[in-house]
Amino acid sequence: MRNVFAGKVKMTFVAILTAVSAAASISAAAAQEPAAQSPEQGGTNTVQHGSGASDIVVTASRSRRDIQSEPSAVYQISGTKAVLGDAKRTTPDVLKGVPSSMIQKTGYGQGSPYLRGFTGFRTMCLIDGIRLNNSVFRDGPNQYWNTVDPLSVSAYELVMGPASVLYGSDAVGGLVNAIPVAPPEYDGSPVWERRLFCRSATGDESASGRVQLAGRVSEALGFVGGLSLKDYGDVRGGRSVGRQEHTGYNEQDYDARVDYHVNADSRISAGFQSVSQDDAWRTHRTIYGIDWSGLAAGDDKVHSYDQRRNLAYMKYGGEKLRGLVDAIDLTVSRQGQEEDLYRVRKDDKSDLQGFDVATWGTCLQLGSEGSYGNWLYGVEYYRDDVESYSRKFRADGSLGKVEIQGPVADDASYD
Repeated sequence: MRNVFAGKVKMTFVAILTAVSAAASISAAAAQEPAAQSPEQGGTNTVQHGSGASDIVVTASRSRRDIQSEPSAVYQISGTKAVLGDAKRTTPDVLKGVPSSMIQKTGYGQGSPYLRGFTGFRTMCLIDGIRLNNSVFRDGPNQYWNTVDPLSVSAYELVMGPASVLYGSDAVGGLVNAIPVAPPEYDGSPVWERRLFCRSATGDESASGRVQLAGRVSEALGFVGGLSLKDYGDVRGGRSVGRQEHTGYNEQDYDARVDYHVNADSRISAGFQSVSQDDAWRTHRTIYGIDWSGLAAGDDKVHSYDQRRNLAYMKYGGEKLRGLVDAIDLTVSRQGQEEDLYRVRKDDKSDLQGFDVATWGTCLQLGSEGSYGNWLYGVEYYRDDVESYSRKFRADGSLGKVEIQGPVADDASYD
């Protein structure tokens, strides 16, 4: 899997080609920046905080509101601009530079944000309003936010500080909602968009790219789908550091979404995402780590993670309803997260351990407006079904002890 892209160019470049027509013509669009848009479409400023009345956010209050009217510190970050303009590589990288945030990287394939001093399961990541967090998230920095492909995200909404009342104790430090790319708007006739993104860099001998096709078949029906491939080589540090062995990894992502407008005030959406990361090392725990001042490298010969995430969901949203309820949002989702750790110790004994978490979720949110005020209320429920394993191997490669469970409880559930 290491040679996903052949003939990598020894330079850094970013190219994006977009076509918005029924023909197969392709025109460059990276240099054009439209006016600020809603989070569903993606804004243009890298970070926006109350920059205009058109900056609408939904995460902080679970309803569409002007960002300037939010009492919390809320930021809107364009996913497209972050990747194309600022060359952000991962979702944690997108949060760099936001006040009160810091990014910690255990490895090149593992990044964890600190939001106002909190990280791990004390910060929450949402994907189109659906929880990424589950019951096996570690207390300290972890790599799970890296499984959100920024090339498939139109905008990020970042809420700094406690959001626990609306989202649970995971959000005590803050939360980020990654809003996926949406189908194009209807302009009176069928609309087609084609996008090609390519990037290569010499600093990590990397090559990455995305192919995306979107369309609005009719006023009611639209779709978008994309494929991202990423091949990251070993990172090269400064003059005294040089090439850092076993820091590169591969990643393959694909996603799709279909929107159907039942009428002007109601919509059904169905989406799917799949992310797979191969051979992402925690190099500092191996003999290939670098001895910095006061720090020592580990003694493992291999310490490598494979990680996969799949998300399927369906959403219904309706507004301007008659009766006690004026608005309704219903989401049903199923998300699977898998992690495999392959480790070779200094005595050549090895082990393979990991877990598989299947999370079923549903969220029903209702809204009522009247002379007594505006009310948002509802119920949200998630269930984790956890499987875990551990296998040890002798130095000659033969199977040794098989543990009853792996790094977390096996055959467990969490509600």
